[in-house]
Amino acid sequence: MTEVSDEKLVSIFRKTGDSACFDALVGRHAGQIRAIVLGMVRSDADADDVTQEIFIRAARGLARFRAGSQFKTWLYRIMMNTTRSFLRGRARRTKVIPERRAEMPDTPDSGVDRPDHRVMAREMGEQLEMALEALPTHLRAAMVMTVLEGVAVTEAARIEGCASATIHWRVHRARRLLRDALPGRIQL
Repeated sequence: MTEVSDEKLVSIFRKTGDSACFDALVGRHAGQIRAIVLGMVRSDADADDVTQEIFIRAARGLARFRAGSQFKTWLYRIMMNTTRSFLRGRARRTKVIPERRAEMPDTPDSGVDRPDHRVMAREMGEQLEMALEALPTHLRAAMVMTVLEGVAVTEAARIEGCASATIHWRVHRARRLLRDALPGRIQL
């Protein structure tokens, strides 16, 4: 059995209001969207809130979705706009220490589970996390989408509304800034 395309699910939802179609769309995209948002906002609780807001905005905006466009690109633009809006709002609020910071992906180790290696890996992860958080939003978005979450450069360019070369440049610039912030500590 062939899987129904996103665009077909949107069409059925718009014609019939069948919530199962929207639920299927959420099921397909929620995992990667939350992962990208988490990479941007660096907090599990905030990532959950922003992801929920993204799908609320998508549900409200489906009537304006153009049938000739790719649903995924449209949805990911909503993701980036919602995430940026959240980050701007957070920057204006007083600095609050999050209850739990998002964890960075596992750092490769020597295969030996020694306490000193675990401490060093945790410290390196924390330093990388702080350096990633310090990146300008557009550089962090490019890095999180393409390097950490595996979104194709062409798709990231469509989401960001820019050329593929711009995404390549942003990733290059983000890597350089991260290397400068973490000299000799990590290979990006």
